[in-house]
Amino acid sequence: MRVEYITSGSVTTGVRYIILSVMEHDAGLYSCTATNTFGSDTKHLTLKVKLDFGSGGGGSGETNEATIIAI
Repeated sequence: MRVEYITSGSVTTGVRYIILSVMEHDAGLYSCTATNTFGSDTKHLTLKVKLDFGSGGGGSGETNEATIIAI
């Protein structure tokens, strides 16, 4: 996993988590909660993983595709 910080000038406005090599066991429900002095908010995401190992016609043909669905 890689973490990227999203900035605007010198202010950090967000964080991005990147799964570098998605696998079937990474699929599932993910939640993110942000909290500050004004309260908190939670977002839920469902990660679906589709593995394609190609048809054996030369080349690796291996791809890992992830679909994220906001709930």
